[in-house]
Amino acid sequence: MKNTKVYLFAYGSMKQGFKNHYRLENDNLIGEAVTLQKYNMYPAESFNYPYGIEGESKWQLHGELYELNTSDIEDIDIFEGTPDYYYRKEIEVICENKIYATFIYFRTSANPTGMDRDISLYKWSKEFEFVGQKNEEFLEALRVALIKKMDDLSQAKNDFLDTKIALSKNDIK
Repeated sequence: MKNTKVYLFAYGSMKQGFKNHYRLENDNLIGEAVTLQKYNMYPAESFNYPYGIEGESKWQLHGELYELNTSDIEDIDIFEGTPDYYYRKEIEVICENKIYATFIYFRTSANPTGMDRDISLYKWSKEFEFVGQKNEEFLEALRVALIKKMDDLSQAKNDFLDTKIALSKNDIK
């Protein structure tokens, strides 16, 4: 594909100051932007990132507009899990009093990752990412504790079997 310029509307973890911004840090930030049409956004169950939902007209989503090369947008497609988790679509946003045709990523209906439909959003904030980070830390601590518990149970089983074998040998004598 020819290396031309395209626009991308980032509304979640790729915005400045968020954990996946490194994917856009070498691209040209045009400025803060708002979608012309209304959509909806929900946090993933993990709270690590949001899902833009095309079929729900609730909010004008707030985010950032970037100019990038076509080859960069193809890399973002891979990062976003297109077409299984997200699909890319061209929409219009308002940025610095101008209307831009830009790409956005919306959640696919086949996406197996859950989302919290109780929290409808128009703007992704650091507080959500903080909760997501704490969730990850908690889940890792839980995983480590379960592994230790499994190891302890395995050792207890081995100790029990060793004792049972030793008792059986004593019964034979």
